Amino acid sequence: PASNLLLRQLPINDVDTKWVENRKGMVAALLRLLRPETALETDFHTLCGLRKAPAQIRVRVLCPILRGKIGGLSDLEVPVEDLVALKWQPETLLIVENLAT
Repeated sequence: PASNLLLRQLPINDVDTKWVENRKGMVAALLRLLRPETALETDFHTLCGLRKAPAQIRVRVLCPILRGKIGGLSDLEVPVEDLVALKWQPETLLIVENLAT
């Protein structure tokens, strides 16, 4: 109940974790029956004692100077914590919702 593993790390013989991902509702209902003390828990990961994957953010670096500070990369998808750790301060930030804008 408190493994703190990611869903894809679960060591369940003969059960692909993609099977669990596609049937979260059924698995959650079964767990609530087996462990009534969790009946009011709504978060699947908490109910299962699993760790959530870190939130990721996608960043396009358009400025060649800033790109130089990160090895020339222009397109990144990183955990938010890793992005915060970068010691760069862009002058302008443009936030867009869609990949193709």
